[in-house]
Formats: sequence, C-alpha cells, structure tokens
Amino acid sequence: MKMFAGLLGAVGALLTVAAFQPASAGPREDCYQAEDSLEIVKACTAVIDADPKAAWALDNRARGYDRLRKYQQAMADLDRAIRLDPKMAIAYARRGSVQVDLEQYDKAIADLDIALRMETKEPWFWSTRARAYMGKNELAKAITDWDTAIKLDPKGYINVYNRAIAYNRLGDTQKALTDYQAVLRLIGQKKVPQDHLDIVETSKKWVERLSK
Repeated sequence: MKMFAGLLGAVGALLTVAAFQPASAGPREDCYQAEDSLEIVKACTAVIDADPKAAWALDNRARGYDRLRKYQQAMADLDRAIRLDPKMAIAYARRGSVQVDLEQYDKAIADLDIALRMETKEPWFWSTRARAYMGKNELAKAITDWDTAIKLDPKGYINVYNRAIAYNRLGDTQKALTDYQAVLRLIGQKKVPQDHLDIVETSKKWVERLSK
C-alpha cells in the first residue's frame, strides 16, 4: 500500500515493544540496546556466531535487517528464531510486520494471531495486525485492532493517525475528523521525528477539509 510506505517505516523505527532481552548483559548489550541498524546487525551477528542457538539475538538482528529493508534476511532470522523458540511472541509479531512490508497480508495475519494468543497487552501486535487488515482493505477489522492498540497506548498518535485514514477510506468522515484532531492534540508542542512531519501536516489538512 503506497499510501502507507513512509508511515510504516517510521512505525518500525519507533516501536514501543521491547526487543527480546537476553538473560545476561555484558558484550551482548549492543545487540539488544543499539538503535543504529548497522550496529544492531553487527553486534547480533557476533552473538549469533558465538551462540547459533541464541533465538533472542536472531530476533534482534531481524529488527536491524527490517529497518534496513533487507526483508529476506530478516525473514530468515525470524524463521530460525521461531524454530529455536516457538513460544517467542515477538518473533511471530516481527515476522508478521515484515510480511506486511512484503504485502503478504494473510501470512502476516496468521503470525499476528499466534503472537496475540501469547501476548494480548502489547499494542504493537494489535497495530501490526491492523496494518495487515488495512492491506487487505478489511477496514472494519483494522479499526477494531487499532481501537485495542489505542486503549493499550492512549498516547500513541501513530495508531490514531492510521485509524483516521481507515475511517476516511470507510467514508466515516466525522470519526476521521475526530481522530485527526486527536493526533494534533497528542503531538501538541512535541518535537516529532523528521519523517513524522507529514503526519502533522496531513492531519492539519484533513482537519481543515473535513471541518468545512
């Protein structure tokens, strides 16, 4: 979905969900805590070379690959992580997110269903499945999932913005207007990332247009 291309990249960079944390710290901390995508891949590769069964490191390296848009490498790592630890909810959810980027929406929903059976309190899981439903143009299901994500994270303006887009496409302009207004209230005077500035400007334009 081209209309989501820039937004989804931003979402991936600002996930509130924590990457799976290793049992111990030390030299493995960079794999878990680094924010630079190349550093994530480098650090996690070192961990995996030392311990090929470190499922958490495979999941984290996939996070780096995903940000670099190296989707096939990310998928390979997530497949391995899930084989090693079939109960790692975050790995299913992250694989679902990559599948959304690859427009493999049914596969994404299947993985998110598994993740949500394991963990229902993580808003990113719900919003990621909403993206998959949006890709299938199943707007009512997408909105329902964004409703849950927003209840879990009321200050998450990206989810509110995405729901506004869904309402707009559904033709419910009043609810779309309410959400666009909420986005602007939530952002307020905050300094948003450069790649989120379009969220502010688009919300302002829609508020003006739908208020007429």
